[in-house]
Amino acid sequence: MKPSPRFLALAVAIVPALLACSAEEYRASADREVYSILDAKRSKIIGRQETFSVEPPVEPLRAKLEAESRAASRPAVVLSLTRALEVAEENSRDFQSQKETVYSRALTLTLERWRLGFIPSATGVAAVDGVGSDAEASGSFTAAVSRLFASGATMVAQMTVGVFQALVSSSGGLQTLPSALSVAITQPLLRGFGAAIVLEPLTQADRDVVYEIRAFERFQHEFAVDVASRFYRILQQADVVENERTNYENLTLVRERNEALARAGRLSEIEVGQAQQDELSARNRWVVAQEVLESLLDAFKIFLGLPTDAPIVVDHAELAQLAKEGLVPVDTTEEHAMSVAFSERLDYRTSRDRVDDAERHAHVAADALRTGLDLSASYAVATPVNQPGNLQSTDAAWRVALSLDLPVDRLPQRNAYRSALLALEASRRDASLAQDNIQFQVREELRELRQTRESYEIQKRAVALAESRVESADLYLQAGRSSTRDLLEAREALVQARNALTAALIDYALARLSLFRDVGALRLDSAGMHVDAGVIAELRGEMP
Repeated sequence: MKPSPRFLALAVAIVPALLACSAEEYRASADREVYSILDAKRSKIIGRQETFSVEPPVEPLRAKLEAESRAASRPAVVLSLTRALEVAEENSRDFQSQKETVYSRALTLTLERWRLGFIPSATGVAAVDGVGSDAEASGSFTAAVSRLFASGATMVAQMTVGVFQALVSSSGGLQTLPSALSVAITQPLLRGFGAAIVLEPLTQADRDVVYEIRAFERFQHEFAVDVASRFYRILQQADVVENERTNYENLTLVRERNEALARAGRLSEIEVGQAQQDELSARNRWVVAQEVLESLLDAFKIFLGLPTDAPIVVDHAELAQLAKEGLVPVDTTEEHAMSVAFSERLDYRTSRDRVDDAERHAHVAADALRTGLDLSASYAVATPVNQPGNLQSTDAAWRVALSLDLPVDRLPQRNAYRSALLALEASRRDASLAQDNIQFQVREELRELRQTRESYEIQKRAVALAESRVESADLYLQAGRSSTRDLLEAREALVQARNALTAALIDYALARLSLFRDVGALRLDSAGMHVDAGVIAELRGEMP
């Protein structure tokens, strides 16, 4: 039994097509389509071109550190706040998960777009059937294309080509099977008719991508403030360690001086014991503060996606710069801050847009309760045996039909419609709650700014007073006009005031960042985290 030349030609054409695309090529194709979608939509949402990728960086800091771990000594990596943000973006597990969620949402959109395009298919069959000593071998190839139109119409066109049929029997024989061409179209006239119904899955998928991008932008801002908060708290704790160390060293000098005075008979053993006890307490506080600092640093490393043994230190110059700048004021009113937040917050826009989604879903659910009335038409023509190119149109079979589906029992659809109405009301409540939460956040952060500013000014005066008190107590002690307890209490107050001053400075900086985040003023780009100048002008009421 010898296959026909036509079969061999089809095989030569089909087999390479089946083997043309590898898994890696399909992956690259998905990436091109998804990244095209995300780049276009993100540029509209954030107002600038910015490349998006879910691929990990070629050489992240974690990989460098792990490679260097084999070396005898590893130089410490000093992280500024900007560098910490870069490292977090490169290595953070949460950050990568959020990016993958955005990618997956855009991948769903590609499926909905595909569903509304021309969908081709090609299949081939080769078979051998037998009864007893007789057998029949046959082969055929089918190509088809289908399409769902915005009106709700569906079209399916199919061409089947009979390649060969060979009879293996006492008589034998080889013949070409019939070929057939068919086209069928169905158009809903009532239920399921119209773009509003048919395109709803595509519309929702498209909006879901927008929502996911907005959520990712919001996550980035929250993530950046979280990085800054952890970074500054480490600096604060490092300052506490330094203050406790300095206090311990000063108390050591006091204890040594008291012991010398006691040996000279100028001071009682009680006051020597007081100095010794405070020295020990100071050393204990220093040790505890160091342990807290190490724990904060280890937790920060894990947050950044780095191993806990990574030689990472934060740049202490950042705290000095923060202290040099002082309390940078936020010149705004509650009214202006609220107005900017409602205008700039992407998550607030999403909460309002979801109300529109719920209204569309309710409309689609109501459509499912209607009577079904479909108009369908089909056309099919086949060739005679051994005449593959002879499509006899005079022998074509055709059909036109009108089918009716009365809404006799639509309980599932009724329940879906009622659920859609409930979801609509829930979305309205969620939008209202989002508005209230934003108002609460802005009001709370403005109060926090006022409170931390006042606290900072108080602590500045407290530090100055404590320094003066330590100086006076020390002089009076040397002159024999005060007790050791006065000096020890003064030094304790100085340490507390210095720690509180640094805490107030950092609290204000973080409250300011949180306010900018929650009014939508933060911007993240290659230069790091900064505040949009236009939004600052709006906060001041300088723009309409």
